[in-house]
Amino acid sequence: MTDYQTLPPSVLAKIEDPSVNTVAIAQIDLDARIAAAFADGAKSNDVATLIKDTEHGAASASDQAEQARNHALDPTLSGSELKDARKCMDDAAFKRDRLQAALGKLRERLAQLKDQEENARRQVAYDKAEAVRDELAKELADLYPAFAQKLAELLARVVVNDREIDYINNHALPKGADRLLVAELKARGLPVGS
Repeated sequence: MTDYQTLPPSVLAKIEDPSVNTVAIAQIDLDARIAAAFADGAKSNDVATLIKDTEHGAASASDQAEQARNHALDPTLSGSELKDARKCMDDAAFKRDRLQAALGKLRERLAQLKDQEENARRQVAYDKAEAVRDELAKELADLYPAFAQKLAELLARVVVNDREIDYINNHALPKGADRLLVAELKARGLPVGS
């Protein structure tokens, strides 16, 4: 139901008027909700509910338009009754047509809102991932230069040692000694012969 405090004063005045019947109030409420669906801050769930209510309203208006048309075509109506019946028929047909037109616009609005809401969810995930990335990049920037230098020095010594171990394993292995693992395999804790 509509929060009546958000309705324009002209609509509130019609609702508060005791001469306005409940069907008219329901139509004013539906019209106000349809207008609100196109305002900033509208939510897709509310618009989806509104579409169902508008479909129901359009079906009801279509029935009323058909009844008004049948009444207006009654050949027994007098001149003034015919004038009133024709006005009722035109009003009912307009109401039906307006609600049917609103349905198309509401469906477009629903798709637009869903797209905006999905994009907002994506933006939250994006911003979170970006913030974590920035923290990690800062830590890496603090650690990396010293680590890279130390790693480069260590790898150079490992290469020299790997050559020495290869020579010993292939040409100078003492009798009864196991083959030596290179430093990388030893660091991984792999067994001999891997």
